[in-house]
Amino acid sequence: KLLACDEVNTLSEEQTILALTPWLTAGRTGAEVAEALQGVRWAWLPTQVLMQLPAPGGVLADFAADPSIASLLETAYSSRSTLKRAREDESEMTCPITQELFVDPVIAADGNTYERSAIETVFASGNQRSPLTNEPLTCTRLMSNRNLRKLVRVYQERLDFAGSRKRMRFEAFDMPR
Repeated sequence: KLLACDEVNTLSEEQTILALTPWLTAGRTGAEVAEALQGVRWAWLPTQVLMQLPAPGGVLADFAADPSIASLLETAYSSRSTLKRAREDESEMTCPITQELFVDPVIAADGNTYERSAIETVFASGNQRSPLTNEPLTCTRLMSNRNLRKLVRVYQERLDFAGSRKRMRFEAFDMPR
């Protein structure tokens, strides 16, 4: 299978594409190459690398005029902006104390949302100031932020689904050893 193959034991998307170069150029059609590369996380590739792929001497140079590859690259360019939006969405779902996705988000008296265990640790240390503004808090009562918890759950499910789709796409292609 493509990702189980020893030759494709890579740490980055860029290394994966470079490692696949012999396979990509072994008499494949543009449609075959485009289909095989559907599982690459294009958004994680630097823009400079994306621009070099179809350029003369690039890994996809031989297929630059192929409509399948053109469509794939167009998707790659747009996925970079999608990733940027996703990162912005994720920052809204991240505790300002732990810098991790919320598990049990709560709203404190300062109106900000924190991970329950993190803000409770702050309060237990005797600190009754806002971690974000350093203003004194009038009380230490916390209210669950159920809407945010649901958003985080949906976001994680989307990530899990996208990961499983990628694995299935790559597993569908055999790579010669």
